[in-house]
Amino acid sequence: MQQHFGFFQYPASSQQIDAYLYEHADFRLDVFATATGERLHTDTEFNCGEILPGLPCELFFADGSCFIPKDPSYVPAKYQRKTWVAKFESHRIGILSALVLVPVTCAWLFFVGIPAFAKALVPYTPEPLAEFIDQQSLVAIDTFLEPSKLPITEQEKLRAEWSAAFKKLGPEIAQPRHIDFRDAEEIGPNAFALPGGTVIMTDQLATLLKDNPDASLAVMLHELGHVQHRHGLQMMASSASTAVIAAVLFNDLESVSEIIIAGGSSLVQAKFSRGMETDADDFANQSLLKLDKSPQAFIDAMAALAKEHKDDQKDSWTSYFSSHPEIKARIDAAKKLITTPESTSTDGKNPAIEEKSADEKAAESNN
Repeated sequence: MQQHFGFFQYPASSQQIDAYLYEHADFRLDVFATATGERLHTDTEFNCGEILPGLPCELFFADGSCFIPKDPSYVPAKYQRKTWVAKFESHRIGILSALVLVPVTCAWLFFVGIPAFAKALVPYTPEPLAEFIDQQSLVAIDTFLEPSKLPITEQEKLRAEWSAAFKKLGPEIAQPRHIDFRDAEEIGPNAFALPGGTVIMTDQLATLLKDNPDASLAVMLHELGHVQHRHGLQMMASSASTAVIAAVLFNDLESVSEIIIAGGSSLVQAKFSRGMETDADDFANQSLLKLDKSPQAFIDAMAALAKEHKDDQKDSWTSYFSSHPEIKARIDAAKKLITTPESTSTDGKNPAIEEKSADEKAAESNN
């Protein structure tokens, strides 16, 4: 039988009495008042509070009373087998291991585990959910972009041309859910794919590339690459998974539903990773070749966009290339695909690569 000093607290009372506790071999606890020796409580049914190194373990009885030992190392015998966590937390090697393993595990989870999970989950996304996400995204977009001012006939003409080109790529290529236009004075020439497959082009970009339909097609093929690889849904699943895990860790489960519902809208302002942008670039250039068009169209589009945005690089919204690979690297990657005999001169050089347009030179100087 062991004696332990501490404090006893009656049910529904904040007053604490100096007391001591006897623990019997059958796990029965007797609590006595230190001053008078009066038995204050006896019980075999009790719960032990959180067992943490350096803090006393509070003992809670069925009637609501409580005994708090003065010795922070005291743990009732029937709970000692459950204190492996406390032992680990007080073990020097365990603490050092946790300091290393916890951040490494979190880093792996957020940068490798969750993205891999999101990529695996995306193919099982129901179509109604993808459509709902795009609807929510469009609602968010229309709070800061204006309806298109392009003539309806011009919009329909561009849609028809792009859709015809997309269908020529084969049945295995995903088609955009919708192709929409928006007027965007603030962000300027731009195009982006929503998670569910809708592709948006701004009036400013359509006007910028009006005289170069192949360059305009190259931009749309880049966005179609995002749709084909379902990059938007991957980002949304990854963001939602990260947010849900964080909500669970910080005990904020009420925000989980809001995170999932608002996921599509938040992606309007998100940027694809550089790897995703490179995949979309490759898709666009390979698609141009399948359509018997030169990747020079992609180069022209990138050069024109870089020149147009060169004065806006510091703006958070108009910095089109902030998450994209360097323009020069993107142009160089496209140039490597220009190897057709018609573009090769007698000296073995490729004029399309050797000769740079003024826009290309401007684009490279901006990088």
